[in-house]
Amino acid sequence: MREYLLVWRALPKLLVGCLFPLELALLIFGPKRLEMAATPVWGALLGQFSGATLLVVLILLIGIITGLGLFLLRVASAMARVTGRAVSRFLPRRFKGKSLPLRELFEAPYKTAIRIFQERGEFYLKSYELKSAAFAIESLGKVPEISQHWALVKAHLVAGKYEDVEATNFYSMLSQDRRAYEIIDGEIQALEDFIIVLLLMPAVLALLGIEGWHWIAILLIVLSTAASLLPEVANRRRFLASFVLSAYLDLFTVHEGANVADREGEPYL
Repeated sequence: MREYLLVWRALPKLLVGCLFPLELALLIFGPKRLEMAATPVWGALLGQFSGATLLVVLILLIGIITGLGLFLLRVASAMARVTGRAVSRFLPRRFKGKSLPLRELFEAPYKTAIRIFQERGEFYLKSYELKSAAFAIESLGKVPEISQHWALVKAHLVAGKYEDVEATNFYSMLSQDRRAYEIIDGEIQALEDFIIVLLLMPAVLALLGIEGWHWIAILLIVLSTAASLLPEVANRRRFLASFVLSAYLDLFTVHEGANVADREGEPYL
């Protein structure tokens, strides 16, 4: 059952990864040139392979196209975040002191985590202070010592850069936390990939000959869908940042920590 669910989770990613190279090919070469180039390739495949062999070759070809598309989508989303950060640097000074809307779209999760800690650190430290006091009988009656300990943790975290926190947390996370991070990050990346493919759809349809009010209606649907998905992506990235912040602070709890076996498991790739 688990493998069945994993397949259905991967299908949307595979579909988006296959569509993106086709969209790029249509935008770069146009439908006529693409058809002229694809016709001899298809004829060569039919001439060389048949039956089950042709099916295997087609599956391999689709897999290569999908893998290339997913890689290009990662590049496109990274370029979008870099562009967003560059644009934010050129904003007028009166806007820089304010909280920019959807800024999590352009930040690294660990950078967002440190910013969240700087804004609402007392909430997180108080929760871990209560957790530390409740986990072991030896901690009862030692709330002042625990508070002093978390004051040192706060100074440590505020003084660090997000790259330092990320590197420390990478090898210190519990294996189940690494797996949860991988799943959440994959879902966010899938949404970002879908938005990129969706935004290219009106241009592709225009090249295919769809014009007039049909194209305008499709453009409005695409823009409204992308606009409604962007806050959801920002919320999920904010949740991911809170998750990694909690995982990092968990390293400093004063109750008995996890052993090495708890930190082993699936490799984080």
